Amino acid sequence: MSWFKILVTLFWCFLIQGVASTDVRQDSEGADIAFIIDSSGSILAEEYVQLKTFVKAVMMELVKNSTKLNAAVVLYSTGASVKLNFSQKFNLQRFISTIDKLPHELGISRTDKALIVTSEYIFTNHTVYHRHNVPKIAILITDGQTTGIDLVPDVVNVSIASAPLKKKGVRTFAVGIGGWIDKQELLEITERKSDLFVLNGFSQLSDAVDALATKIRMAFGWPLPAVKWLMNGKELRNGDLNQTVSLEEAKDGEQFNLSLHFSEVNTMHAGTFTCEAQNKYHTKERNIQVSITCPPMFNTLTTLPPRAQPSGNATLRCEVYGLDYRQLNLYHWQWKFQEIEIKKNTKYQIFFKHQPPKFCQQSNGLTILQITNVSKDDLGQYTCALQLSNTTLTEKDIPFYEIVSSKVPLPPTFVNSKAIKCGRGIKVEWIPQPTTEPAISPITGYELNLKSPTNDLKQIINISGAVLSHEFVGLKTNAVYEVNLRAKNSEGFGLWAKEQLTTTAGTIAATTIPLWYCNYCCFYRLNQNKFCKCNNTHYYTPSANTRPYYTRLSPPDRALRKTLLKAYILGNNYVV
Repeated sequence: MSWFKILVTLFWCFLIQGVASTDVRQDSEGADIAFIIDSSGSILAEEYVQLKTFVKAVMMELVKNSTKLNAAVVLYSTGASVKLNFSQKFNLQRFISTIDKLPHELGISRTDKALIVTSEYIFTNHTVYHRHNVPKIAILITDGQTTGIDLVPDVVNVSIASAPLKKKGVRTFAVGIGGWIDKQELLEITERKSDLFVLNGFSQLSDAVDALATKIRMAFGWPLPAVKWLMNGKELRNGDLNQTVSLEEAKDGEQFNLSLHFSEVNTMHAGTFTCEAQNKYHTKERNIQVSITCPPMFNTLTTLPPRAQPSGNATLRCEVYGLDYRQLNLYHWQWKFQEIEIKKNTKYQIFFKHQPPKFCQQSNGLTILQITNVSKDDLGQYTCALQLSNTTLTEKDIPFYEIVSSKVPLPPTFVNSKAIKCGRGIKVEWIPQPTTEPAISPITGYELNLKSPTNDLKQIINISGAVLSHEFVGLKTNAVYEVNLRAKNSEGFGLWAKEQLTTTAGTIAATTIPLWYCNYCCFYRLNQNKFCKCNNTHYYTPSANTRPYYTRLSPPDRALRKTLLKAYILGNNYVV
C-alpha cells in the first residue's frame, strides 16, 4: 500500500486504510442541554401544549444519535425555578414526564431571572452531576420580551444576565415565537445571529424540530477550535517523518477540517494518532491506533544486458527486489554457465550488494559477475539464481553471445608518481595507452580525482588532452592518497587508472647555515644574505641524527630560539 489518509472533521474522525473504516458521530460524547421555557401569561393554553410538544420532540431527536446526553429544565415567568437538573444517567421518560407536568404559570416574562438561575443552579461546579469537558447548551424558548424596568424596577438587562453563561462556555440558542418578541434582545443573549430562530407562530414549532436539533449537534464545537494531529503524543507538522507527512486545512461555516496524509508508508508510520480540537472552553480528542501490515515477500529478479569493457572484460548483473533484510545472511547468490555453477577464481569475480531496508524490512540486492579476458569460449547462456536455505527462490537466464567493443579510450598508464614539496604535494605523470582499434577517436581530455586518507573526494581536476602531468598541493605529510585518472574522447570517458602514493616528507640533511639577526629588525631568515646591517652573527646547525639546536644567540630571544628548533632543512628548502 503506497498511501493512506486520516481525515478529521470537527469531532468527526474517520480512518481509511484499505477497507477498514470507522465512523464516529459528532455528538457521540454527549452534551449537557438546558431548556429554558417561557410560561408567561401571553402564551395561550393550546400554544403552551404545542411548546411542550416541541421540547419533547427536540430531545427525542437528539437522543437518536447519542446515549450520553443529559438534560435540565428551567421554567420561568414572574420567577424562575429548576424543574429538572442533570442526573447521573439521563432518563428520557423522566424528561418527558417532567415536561408534561410543567405548570402554566401565567405571569410576566422575567427572562433575566431565567438566565441567572440557569447559570447559578444548572451550569455550576456545585451540581452533583456536573461534567467537565462536554459541550454545554442552553435553549431559551419565548413568545415575547423581558418585562420592562417601568413595571419591574429590579429587572436586569439580558446582556448582563447572560454574561455568566457565556463566560462558562455555554452556547445559548433562542427560539422567538410570534410578533411580540424583541429580536435585538434575543441577539444579546446568543453569541451569533445564526443561533436565533424566529418563528411566526406556535404552529411552526413542529417544522423547526429538525433544524434546531441539527443546529444543536453542530454547536458542540463553537467557537471553532484549533485542530492538530499528534503521533504518540508529539504534534505532527508538514514534512515530518522524512517528508512523508502533509496536512490540509479547510473551514466551512461551523466545520473545520484538518486532513492528515502520508506518502511512502512504512513501519515508521505505525502508532497512536490523536486528533485534538481545542477552543477557549473545551478540548476534544480522538485517538486512532494505526498499524502497518506488510505485504507478502515477492522476490522479483531482473537482469541487465551484459557489458563488455574496453579491456576485454564483461560484466553481468542481476537485481532482486523484496528481500527480507532480517534474513540477508541466509540468502545465497549463484551464477551458472551452461548449467554448471561458476566458482570465484582468477577468471571470474563475483560481488554482492544489498541496500538498507526501506519498507517492512524489505531490501533490494544486486549480484555482479565479472569475466576477465573474454573469448569466444565465454559466450553462451548464463543464469543467476537466488536461494534461501538451499531452496531456489527465483532465477533468470542471461544470454551472452556477442562482445561489443567500446569506442571510449583505454585507461592511461602512470609512468611517474612521487611526493613533492617535503610531502605537501604529489606529482603524477602518465601516457595514453596505445590502441590498435582505428574506430577509437583521439583523446580530448583527462579527469583526475584525488581521494584523501578518509576516502572522501579531495580534488577533481579536468585538463586538456595535451597535458600529461599534474601536481596536487596542500596535502598532509605521511598520508596515503589515491589518484584516479581517466581519459575521454568524443564517445565519453574510459575506465579509471589508479595509483596509490604516500606523501613522505624526506630526511633532514646536516648543514650549517649563517643566521643574520638584527636587534631592530622584525624578521629573520635562514639563508646566505643579510636583510639589514647587523653586528651580531649567529649560526644554527641542525644534525641529521640529532634534533636541531641553536648556538650563540645574543641578545637572548626565547621566541626565536623556539622557532629555530622547529626548522627542518631539506636541501635548499626549509619549513618553519
